[in-house]
Amino acid sequence: MKYQHSTRPKRMILFVCTGNTCRSPIAEALFNETASAHRSDIGAESAGLSASNGVPATESACTVMQRMGLDISSHRSRRLTRDLIDRADLVLAMSNVHRGRIAGSFPEARGKLVVLGDYAGIKGDVEDPFGGTPEMYNRCADQLSRLVAALFARLARDEIEEAVT
Repeated sequence: MKYQHSTRPKRMILFVCTGNTCRSPIAEALFNETASAHRSDIGAESAGLSASNGVPATESACTVMQRMGLDISSHRSRRLTRDLIDRADLVLAMSNVHRGRIAGSFPEARGKLVVLGDYAGIKGDVEDPFGGTPEMYNRCADQLSRLVAALFARLARDEIEEAVT
């Protein structure tokens, strides 16, 4: 299944990695599928700190996502920009190194910039599978699946708390 936004989500999460061909597109697809299943008004996009615009997701990333029932074959990489930062309500970096580089290049992002694992409550960076074995991609996708589930649960809790207060 391929998630498509029918309307612009009210809130946007931006996943950021290095090249925007593995980790962040996987996280984006997993999050948007979860949001769609829960009829959430939160959407996700992705970008890379060192990305070249227009590069497809890696074949291994596409394969591992196909096994999970998601199609990311139409994904094309894009470099992180100030516009993407401005549009995002939350910027989630794949690692502490990414967080530091984003904060250095886009100081205005600091108030909404967090490492994905820290925000989701599952500490640790997401290892880059680029150029690695199929097993590395499987581990990465499994880790991102757990992180996205925990992230979505936190966002849902936060939304309930906001509604009550």
